[in-house]
Amino acid sequence: MSPASSHMNLCIDIGNTRAKIAVFQDGKIIYYEERKNLGVRALGKILREFPIEASIISSTRHQDEKVCAWLEERTEFEWLDHQTPVPIVNLYQTPKTLGKDRLAGVVGVQAEFPDKNCLLIDAGTCITVDFLDESGNYHGGSISPGLHLRSRALHNFTKKLPLIQPEAGTPVEGKTTREAILSGIMHGTTLELEGFIRHYKKQFGSLKVIVTGGDTTFFEKHIKTAIFARPKIVLFGLNQILDFKSLSTR
Repeated sequence: MSPASSHMNLCIDIGNTRAKIAVFQDGKIIYYEERKNLGVRALGKILREFPIEASIISSTRHQDEKVCAWLEERTEFEWLDHQTPVPIVNLYQTPKTLGKDRLAGVVGVQAEFPDKNCLLIDAGTCITVDFLDESGNYHGGSISPGLHLRSRALHNFTKKLPLIQPEAGTPVEGKTTREAILSGIMHGTTLELEGFIRHYKKQFGSLKVIVTGGDTTFFEKHIKTAIFARPKIVLFGLNQILDFKSLSTR
């Protein structure tokens, strides 16, 4: 049975490995799914079930013209890019090259933690660290390889190191090559992120640390500071951008 008609947004976050799809109503997710590939058949099913008014896509891949045209015919559609109005001040010096998932993520963080200094760690294929100050100014951050990328790089660019799947529970002092690789990947990345957290705390004082992405669970357990796990923060940011656009055009 379909829900009663009301304002609903369709938000799509297309990452390096999968697409996350959410339907929002009154700021809350009422439908969610993940897919490897996004097509009009899957979207058609969603639009038949929910009275979607507006839609938005953030993508780290190329723009799918067919999907975009299909959504544009049926909804108020937005392809998130550097020209899309957002409810934060973007201080990134090359906004055209800024990953749109990073932009949507900090918008989501600002909505949940207004008037707070926030550090968003997105632990996926790559690990991004982004800083938003208490006045809503986005300052940028850093990009480094994720856990699986680090493992593959060690294997691909050396002659003898094996390919090791990242896993928790390895001692810092690796006593075998396998343990040493895991220590470097898992503990090395954790210490790296803790270093970024210390840097921003020293510079800005109080700080909310938010973690999202596929490896959220690992870092949630191992980073030695209070953090907030928000696996869908990019989708919430996309919904905020659609609502901001709606308000600004009234």
